[in-house]
Amino acid sequence: MGLDYALVIVIYAVGIRLTKIFLGAEASISFSFNYPLWEIFGGLGLGAAIGVAISYFAKKIYLSSDHIFLISIAAAILCWGLAEMVGVSAILTCMALGTAVINLNVQIGTRSNELIDNIMTQVFVLFFAVIGMQMDFSLFHLMWPLIIVYCVGRSIGKITGCSLGGVLSKSEPKIKKYLGLAMLDQAGVAMGLAFLAAQALSGYELGGTIITLMATTTVVHGLVAPPLIQYAIKKAGEASI
Repeated sequence: MGLDYALVIVIYAVGIRLTKIFLGAEASISFSFNYPLWEIFGGLGLGAAIGVAISYFAKKIYLSSDHIFLISIAAAILCWGLAEMVGVSAILTCMALGTAVINLNVQIGTRSNELIDNIMTQVFVLFFAVIGMQMDFSLFHLMWPLIIVYCVGRSIGKITGCSLGGVLSKSEPKIKKYLGLAMLDQAGVAMGLAFLAAQALSGYELGGTIITLMATTTVVHGLVAPPLIQYAIKKAGEASI
């Protein structure tokens, strides 16, 4: 998970708080701006503290692969649970945990990453199954204008942003022209944050709408993006066949 994902999570923390204000939640303006700061920096501090502790103690004892795997899962669950208890961002907490471990104990961090990668496919399957069970098909006929606006706006943002980034970084012309097309696929963090947003706004009866919107647009991008990605790679001269 890169810095771009971290920035997205920070924007999400602020955005979800402002959304609740616009929906009529009772909160002062100062609280609404201060609470996201607590969510962000509190989460980073909590995750970093747990990561430092794990890295330190892992250097003192021998850990087999089974031990590392169990500790990794337990640490992630612990971070998430504590984050929920104290009201900070659970995603940023877990991200800070991983960042601390990989930088303070490379051996344990690398092995942990390898072990967890072995189960990620199954985790993703379960995650998207849960997302699918929360979709509300009765909303489809009402949401097509919003789906179109989202897909078009996201595509324009991706392409324009990549082109602008290429210009500012003085990248090769092929980066400026084709990188945006190669990044149109959607999944992962977008769906994860949509799931959290649906939970956070469930009291406003928006959970089903958010999940349905994001799941539908993910399918649309999943159908449209592959041929565009293939086109971009070929035009950029990066295809080996």
